[in-house]
Amino acid sequence: MAKRKLTRAQRAALENLAHLRPSSWGLSGMSAMGGHTRVMVSLYRAGLVTFDRQITDAGRKAVGIESPDVWRPIEPPKGE
Repeated sequence: MAKRKLTRAQRAALENLAHLRPSSWGLSGMSAMGGHTRVMVSLYRAGLVTFDRQITDAGRKAVGIESPDVWRPIEPPKGE
């Protein structure tokens, strides 16, 4: 698929998913009622989310957020 610019709504949904929040987090009014459904369909068709609304590696790359497989656990402080 050709690279295209994300809308604000698409970017917000992807960033929410990347940060383990519901894709509709922070929405209200008409955006939450029906507009968000179209956003998710467009992201699915673009391959940026899966059918079950999980962000893909392509989706993470589109918003510049690292994949969880490169996250490193924080080591606990070493005792004396």
